[in-house]
Amino acid sequence: MNANSIQQLKKSDGENITLLDFEIQSEILHFLKNSKNKAYEQFILEVNSFFKETDKKITVKSKSLYINDVSKNERIALNQLSSGEKQVLYILLKATNSATKDTIFL
Repeated sequence: MNANSIQQLKKSDGENITLLDFEIQSEILHFLKNSKNKAYEQFILEVNSFFKETDKKITVKSKSLYINDVSKNERIALNQLSSGEKQVLYILLKATNSATKDTIFL
């Protein structure tokens, strides 16, 4: 998958979504299922260190991952992240979800 993928897909509910957003949502579901993974807390720390400069922060509550705009004190949707923020989130999710397997990233 191309990390800059902006091609729109239409989901069965009629919602338009990019391929990257779709892949991120899939990785988030996998991440939340494996919350016992020792890389789980480290993932949250690392993402928040990247997002700090743009006043964004992720939190996990009740088996859901939330993205917050700290400066506006509001929750934001995945599609409101910049393409760079989405790429960082995707790469770190993929790495965290692969932590228990032998994996090579190219």
